[in-house]
Amino acid sequence: AYTPGNEGGKRPDRAVLVYSQRCKEAYKEVPVVIGGIEASLRRIAHYDYWSETIRRSVLFDAKADLLVYGNAERPLAEIAHRFARGESPAQMQDIRGTAVIRKEALPGWRGVDSSRLDALGKIDPIPNPYLEGAPCAPDAPTVVEPKPVVVQPVRPKPWEQTYVQLPSYEKVKADKVLYAHASRVLHQETNPGCARALLQKHGDRVLWVNPPAIPLSTAEMDGVFALPFQRVPHPAY
Repeated sequence: AYTPGNEGGKRPDRAVLVYSQRCKEAYKEVPVVIGGIEASLRRIAHYDYWSETIRRSVLFDAKADLLVYGNAERPLAEIAHRFARGESPAQMQDIRGTAVIRKEALPGWRGVDSSRLDALGKIDPIPNPYLEGAPCAPDAPTVVEPKPVVVQPVRPKPWEQTYVQLPSYEKVKADKVLYAHASRVLHQETNPGCARALLQKHGDRVLWVNPPAIPLSTAEMDGVFALPFQRVPHPAY
């Protein structure tokens, strides 16, 4: 829809890698921040559909300095203000909603192995819900017994200043079970109110994923959408 002549195939595969690398080639000293859907979904070691292989975090191959994931209003504004104050990417390692490459975990944080949060095991096939005796089968009983209400005790806050160490890139590349496990833990740690940071080794360096950004308040969101957006395609189209 946004290509002259409505032609397809005009954008490169893995566009965030290509564009980020070209920016770095042209302006070696200028920090590059990547984000959006592609960077967000590829922030840890991930499956690449073009090559049908497991690739490392997009942050390594893009040669970028910071990765912003999810709804990025807060981290993007903080990054801009900190750049304006003269800070470098090396001083922006703790911003929520971002990922960075480091040699080790942030100082003062304690780690927990991901295997303590999600049990590793055989990957069973998804059961057919329509087989005999299954919940959706024609012969399934229509009366559902109510389940007893279980009151959960008040739990401590184990996520504060805590990171989860995922299986390394090398391990998830070689083992499908470990890949599934790492993906599950990534999706479990997405609640801004209680998510922990994530750490995944890539060779002699580590990918550090800070907890998700705190959502905007109603007033802040109204302020964003009240900005004078043109709401039309770029004049080039």
